[in-house]
Amino acid sequence: MVGQSINADDTQYALPSLPPDQRSNRLREPHDNDFAEGRIAAERDLSWGEAHLSTALVRHRVTSRYDASAAPPIPAPSTMALRRKERFAAEP
Repeated sequence: MVGQSINADDTQYALPSLPPDQRSNRLREPHDNDFAEGRIAAERDLSWGEAHLSTALVRHRVTSRYDASAAPPIPAPSTMALRRKERFAAEP
């Protein structure tokens, strides 16, 4: 089993037009990225050959919010939220 969780309270980037450690965003841009993967495999020798069985499941969930305040014609602070879930199952 493998898992990873990345959470950020705000985006991390710099603009050359601004002084260090300053941004032009009006709102925070949090980000959440969770990944989980599990797999199982079995092998067995049979009298007439070998049997191999394996399966895997992957789950990936990403949630982000972006500052959309600069998008015209929005005069007030506004956000754009994105949420995506993916699930994959594999049986080779």
